[in-house]
Amino acid sequence: MHAAGVGASLFAGTKENTQLGRIVADLLRFNLTSLNASLATLRSPTLSKKEDEIKTAAKLKNETSVDYLSWGR
Repeated sequence: MHAAGVGASLFAGTKENTQLGRIVADLLRFNLTSLNASLATLRSPTLSKKEDEIKTAAKLKNETSVDYLSWGR
């Protein structure tokens, strides 16, 4: 990433993607905790239902998965 101008020094060196997001959010004065909470209330009931179905399926898969590495010991 290249940066110039005010705040450019914040981007110097090697940064993880998550660090870059936080730097940009700080520069834009975003309160990510508040923003995430607000977005959570806007979720579609259909999306929430689908996410619940996915989580349930994943949980069932984990409960019924077989540890193949333990076979033959």
